[in-house]
Amino acid sequence: MHKGLFDIMFFVVPIIFGIVFVFVMISIFSPKFRGKMMARQIKAMKHMMDEGKEDLKDIASTGGEVMADSAQRILKENMDTLEDIGAKAGKIKAETIRRVLEDNEDAFSGTVEKTADMAAPAVKKIVAAVAEGIKEGASETQVICSNCGAKIDADSDFCKHCGAKQ
Repeated sequence: MHKGLFDIMFFVVPIIFGIVFVFVMISIFSPKFRGKMMARQIKAMKHMMDEGKEDLKDIASTGGEVMADSAQRILKENMDTLEDIGAKAGKIKAETIRRVLEDNEDAFSGTVEKTADMAAPAVKKIVAAVAEGIKEGASETQVICSNCGAKIDADSDFCKHCGAKQ
């Protein structure tokens, strides 16, 4: 029985080698054949890439869902601990602010008084400037030039600064 298998192999192997040899020779010497083979490879690559995109989209969406579910589960499991930490941090912050204010009460009150004293003259100047502006606006003897913004007499036909017609 082994002899029958050997006889078959004796004829089949040379035929396979012959086909491979012819294929290699055609590939080497025929640009048209190489072009067809490359077109098939490009088409197969494009198909693989298109299929790969869909797979990547599926993987990304599944991965995102898994991450969101995991984060939600971890938050739920640790919610009591997180709330305790938040409450303690709030107490520490409030206590720290209260302590700093109490320790520096004299310095803060002196600073506020000094700031108010320093601001008073500036506030007076601002109020005086506003009052002056109101007085000038109420006066009908002058208007503002529509071209350059300078003050001119209300009865002027032309601006004395830029010469624009009013």
